Amino acid sequence: MLLPPGAYLLRFEGWATRKHLGRTAKVVLRLQVCDQGPYMGQAMQRWYNVKRLIGPPRKSGGFAAGWSSDLYREFVSIVGETERRDRIPLTKYSKLLLRGELETVTTDRNQRPLHPGLHYSVVRRLGPAEL
Repeated sequence: MLLPPGAYLLRFEGWATRKHLGRTAKVVLRLQVCDQGPYMGQAMQRWYNVKRLIGPPRKSGGFAAGWSSDLYREFVSIVGETERRDRIPLTKYSKLLLRGELETVTTDRNQRPLHPGLHYSVVRRLGPAEL
């Protein structure tokens, strides 16, 4: 889905663990736009690389993230510190409104321009919502 770039209020819906191409451990957050307007209710995702998965890839699966990972840094900036990287309680997001920075992807992985009909939006950063 293509949304105009900018900051949006987002609600946390849950997460899942995945293996990209059978190798790279990933965590995907499911989010929903909460801003009033034509995009309210639109589903978005925020993808993170993590060190390893704990157990098989699944909904609400376990994972271990590095101290310098985007997932851990964003979590600490929103919720606060946690003692263990393999026990990041993403459920704490469920009580909060988040601010997501959306950008439009206009090139492919080789930096070749995409046709405008193939452009899509991604969540580049999450932070605390300032109401």
